This record gives sequence, C-alpha cells and structure tokens, in this order.
Amino acid sequence: MRVQFVVVGPTHTRGDTGLFAEGDGVLFAGDVVMHDSFLAANQNSSMTAWLAAFDTFERLGPTTIVPAHGSVGPGSLVASNRALKAMGRSADDVAMTVQIEFQARNPTWPRGNGLAGAARSAYAEAP
Repeated sequence: MRVQFVVVGPTHTRGDTGLFAEGDGVLFAGDVVMHDSFLAANQNSSMTAWLAAFDTFERLGPTTIVPAHGSVGPGSLVASNRALKAMGRSADDVAMTVQIEFQARNPTWPRGNGLAGAARSAYAEAP
C-alpha cells in the first residue's frame, strides 16, 4: 500500500498533516477536517492555510475521511466574515456575531469556543 504524507499546516497547529492511503482512498485528516464539530481554530490559525488544506485534501480524491473529530468546512465562516467586514463591522463585533449565530445553529457541536478566534483570523485575512 502506498501512503502519502501531506503537510498542510498551520490550520489547528503549525504541524497539521494528513495521511492518504491511495489504494483505499482513505484520508486520515487529523484536526484539519472534522465532523459534526466546529473547527479547532484559534486566533493564530490561518484560514488561508485551512482553505488551502481543504483544496489539497480534495485533490487527493478521498472516498473516506477519518477525522480526529469530524468534518466542518470553514467556507461559510469565511464568507460570513467577508460580508460582515464589507459592512464596516469591527473584528470583535464580527467574532461575537459568528460565535453566537453558529453556536445557536449547532448547539450540540463541540469546540464552539474557538469560533470567535477563527472569525478574528478570517477577518484579518479576508480582502
């Protein structure tokens, strides 16, 4: 079996990686991809790197993803953040809005406390 070792950080941490079992189409995505959970992002996370990691993982064409906690894509967080930034709202206001709204929509998902940090990071990186 051939396994690709893919370095994609910094997303959750600087050393984020994935392992892709080519013959089986299985991606071991660690904390980069999660299921029924918010991403474990913080203010030091790079949303640019996170989206690039998702692109890299998609190009591998996995049929099965084995996450550390599951999969939630940050695209909606970035899109929401860009819209709020375009309205001239502050990073702190955006972070609070995203934290409240996303947790209200998904109250049983863990790691909701990281949403504000993720929003601040995305806000800083959004055009």
